Amino acid sequence: MSVARIMNNKVHTVITAAPGESVRTAAQRLARHHVGALVVIDAQGTIAGMVLDGDVVRALADGETDTDTAIVRDIMSSCTLTCGMESSEAEIMELMSTGHVRYLPVISKGQLLGIVSLGDVVRLRMEKIRELMTDIEQQVEAERFTANLQRRRDADAPRALALAS
Repeated sequence: MSVARIMNNKVHTVITAAPGESVRTAAQRLARHHVGALVVIDAQGTIAGMVLDGDVVRALADGETDTDTAIVRDIMSSCTLTCGMESSEAEIMELMSTGHVRYLPVISKGQLLGIVSLGDVVRLRMEKIRELMTDIEQQVEAERFTANLQRRRDADAPRALALAS
């Protein structure tokens, strides 16, 4: 349910790349869309991998990669982990942690629906914490109200007895 909740708060356009496009084009797309990952889709429409901002940085840092002639296929990361709309927060955190990944494509019935980032998971966690804090504050306020009401009743009880006598 958590992935569905994350996806409800996101733009559903997944920014993609083709395996044969230039690294420069992919890097420009990453920058233009302010994202850290592009899902690489092959000619058959399946996920071939992901090109991450770190993949581009490593390619540039090696000093041997010409971003105009190098292609995405040469630098992309494999994409063996995915999640579904029904995946829970705990499941995606476990996948990201054990798989050492910051991005998970969201798949349903073989279709790419979106991508969940570590930042999305943190935002979801913070949202849940804020909701919990609100619930706790409301519960504390209700208990204070009840305690004050009981104190008033207790204070008024002797007066009521005196008036009744």
